[in-house]
Amino acid sequence: MWVRRTVLASILSVLAPSVGAIDYLVNEPGRWSAWKFRAQPFTTKLYGASANDLNAFETQLRALDAMIRRAPAVAKPIGFSAQTWGYLSAYEAIAPAQPKGVELPLGGGLSFGAFSIFEYQRNGKTVREDGGETQLMNFVVNDIQPALLGGRQRPSEWEGVDTDAFLQPASSGVVAGFPRYGNYIVITKRQTPIWLPVSMESALRLVIAAEQKRMVYLRETRGPAAEIQRIEGKIAGLESHIASLRPEDRAAPACSTGRGEAWGQRFQIGVAADCRPLVRPNWAFFDRQLPRSAPQVLLVTDIARCYAGKPSTDPGGCTTNRQLLESLDRQALMDWLH
Repeated sequence: MWVRRTVLASILSVLAPSVGAIDYLVNEPGRWSAWKFRAQPFTTKLYGASANDLNAFETQLRALDAMIRRAPAVAKPIGFSAQTWGYLSAYEAIAPAQPKGVELPLGGGLSFGAFSIFEYQRNGKTVREDGGETQLMNFVVNDIQPALLGGRQRPSEWEGVDTDAFLQPASSGVVAGFPRYGNYIVITKRQTPIWLPVSMESALRLVIAAEQKRMVYLRETRGPAAEIQRIEGKIAGLESHIASLRPEDRAAPACSTGRGEAWGQRFQIGVAADCRPLVRPNWAFFDRQLPRSAPQVLLVTDIARCYAGKPSTDPGGCTTNRQLLESLDRQALMDWLH
């Protein structure tokens, strides 16, 4: 990573005998670092992006960056220095039905960091820093990959299966006028959802796929015959359960309770307070008629820590992140989106 980051924890651990107390300079004017953008060759190849595509996408990110720098909370940094850097995302097609990167708009974004200004004494001399560790916040454009939307949270019964389906994150209210889902907020002018429900049959067939994978492994490694038979019986039971469902129930949205012995207890139809919906990214969300660089959805990620527990008293990090979100020009954001 090319961003300058002097890790404060390392400084203190190595120089502890000669470093004095940290003094945060909450009234000291900070600075903005120059804009940087990087598209790694392998990410460019994944999207099949031309030089013109990359230039157009960076132009869109620069426009977003300008909005961030104009926000009253960070326009003239006090007590912290600010930095942004843009990037092209790495796209992973982890499921067979996922579109290829060349079929999607360019995805990427920019990271924002507010680094507190502080001083400490080292060997009798005053040292000033505006680096250190900080809580970053990411503004993610056109990227609805499962890993960002919550894809690391899946039913345990799907372990080891390549799928873009996941447990829908719970709604966490509103931040800066936009809906929050766990660790991110969603900003778009469209009514089209960024995820779609997983059907009951699809949910159960992912369980079958996981059991089949285990069975193959056991056979290849000469595992216990009793365990292989148990899995075979489980697969047969799942097939029987699917066959017993009415066609409309097989196609109905599924949710997971994560408990119970019967499949009708662990995976249920519809939505209930104690049953989390199963969803996958809506790859048809994007308007393919627009230029690949056009911003169609913006996720602001890595915010959960800044809205949990007691607010930080440090001038940078979460303190600035929250103030930035609240002071962004909402109308300018909506005008920027397509």
